[in-house]
Amino acid sequence: MASCEKCWYDAYELQDCEEGHYETYNRLIKERKDNPCSEIEQAGQFWDEERKVDTRKELLMVMVKICFCTFWYKIYLVLGFVKI
Repeated sequence: MASCEKCWYDAYELQDCEEGHYETYNRLIKERKDNPCSEIEQAGQFWDEERKVDTRKELLMVMVKICFCTFWYKIYLVLGFVKI
């Protein structure tokens, strides 16, 4: 399971002085491993009800494409295929 908005919120509500937010979140993820939250719960505020998609995944794909293109542009620049 990727990051889960429901577990993140629940961890905020359940954290105490001995266990911080991040530690509580990790504990919840481990406890819920066999019965994970639904895709809608995982997406939380990022769920697009109209298109039935987690918009975080779309943003991630755009970021990957930009990084990939930038990587190849730098390679071509070093190899001399692209002139500035």
